[in-house]
Amino acid sequence: VMPEALEKWPCRYIASVAPRVYMIIEEINRRTLQKMRDDKIDERRWKSIKAKRVELAKDLDDEKCICTRLKEALEKDDYDTASDLQLEMMKKAQALEKEYRVYALNILD
Repeated sequence: VMPEALEKWPCRYIASVAPRVYMIIEEINRRTLQKMRDDKIDERRWKSIKAKRVELAKDLDDEKCICTRLKEALEKDDYDTASDLQLEMMKKAQALEKEYRVYALNILD
């Protein structure tokens, strides 16, 4: 690449010399910035969805998921705890479903 190809012109020069090119550059920049914002929103939403999925159905080193805790409560015939966990699971599953629906509706590629 030639050194002069790496020059950066001030926006006002491009706008005055090649207004159509400047408009195209501005539109590309606008779309790129919007895509970056959308990607961050999508990442944040997916991270929240993943956390809810783990909380519901995946044991971690230091914490058991709701499904495991429910199974253990049932094995111990602790029906009060099992009932509470079942209600908690239903609420969290509904919240997860709602959050995923919003996420899926807003995915654009």
